[in-house]
Amino acid sequence: MALPEQHLVYLSLGSNLGNRFEHMQYALDALFETVGHVLKVSSVYETPAFGFKGDAFLNIAVSLQTILSPKDLMAEILSIETHLGRIRTKTKGFASRPIDIDILFYEDLVIETELLTVPHPHMANRKFVLQPLLDIGAEKVHPKLNKTVTTLFQECNDDSVLDKQPKWLKNPSLQFNFKAFNYLAIEGNIGAGKTSLATKISEDFNAKLILERFKDNPFLPKFYEDKTRYAFPLEMSFLADRYQQLADDIAQYDLFTDFIVSDYDVFKSTPLEIHDKHHVSERISYSQQDITSISFPDNSFDFVLFKSVIGTLATKERQQQALDELHRILKPGGYLLFAENTEGTSMHRYARKKFTNWGHRWRYLKWK
Repeated sequence: MALPEQHLVYLSLGSNLGNRFEHMQYALDALFETVGHVLKVSSVYETPAFGFKGDAFLNIAVSLQTILSPKDLMAEILSIETHLGRIRTKTKGFASRPIDIDILFYEDLVIETELLTVPHPHMANRKFVLQPLLDIGAEKVHPKLNKTVTTLFQECNDDSVLDKQPKWLKNPSLQFNFKAFNYLAIEGNIGAGKTSLATKISEDFNAKLILERFKDNPFLPKFYEDKTRYAFPLEMSFLADRYQQLADDIAQYDLFTDFIVSDYDVFKSTPLEIHDKHHVSERISYSQQDITSISFPDNSFDFVLFKSVIGTLATKERQQQALDELHRILKPGGYLLFAENTEGTSMHRYARKKFTNWGHRWRYLKWK
């Protein structure tokens, strides 16, 4: 399922009532949370009230990406203004306000409705709009006037004096330092939105995107026809493909992205591998005698792979303890996998019988 298209939008924010910086920062944060990813925030400029007598305004311009339509964008803007105490009236004229948010550009659209006019009809005549906009979009072309913001600023007849403030507003998008993690894996159930979330993070935070290639798996159509027969080959195929994909993608260093985000964890459905010498999934070391005290939660694994450790335990009691422990950590209906060279031993016949009675499945594998 394709993600909704992102649209580039330029907004103007202003405030001349109460704690102006606080109002503007709140509005900026709210835009990030409800509208979209904030790309750039201009310097803050103090300007005299325009068209009426009142306290000086603080003004900024903001560029952001949004999937919202112009109508929905305006609805979110009105909601933010209302929350901060702004009351829009149909009365003509200007007045002081805790917050004022105007849409300057929505892509290159020209919109003229009762609710909304885009580009803003008066922006070319207002230096307090053009100066902040010059900071973040100097080459943006006005779709009706066919002039860049730089040209509009140079031709503006507004003689207002703007005072650039030493204090900046914080871009809320920059508070999420995902690049500190290097690699971010999104996990969840089928249909939960892993791919959509990973893709959105990659777009908003400049990440290299790695998506699981499940559609290309040759076992997938067969799995839907016969789940019992093809569940294991399908999962093993996925594991091999995940490893190969990550090995290829991570080996290719990307100078233009900050980190990697993926819609799967390479260790999901990872088998618990148990053999005489030493490791569990190559991550947790243990000795042969410690098999009954492996500290995994119940129902942790889809697969448990044996080489020969069960047959080498000293007593039947220890063997039974090992089987009980492995039953505990194996998910219901999970696979018990044996090395092929152990087939026919009495212990493995016993283990197969026990695991079948417990509702698990088993299979022999060729083992190098």
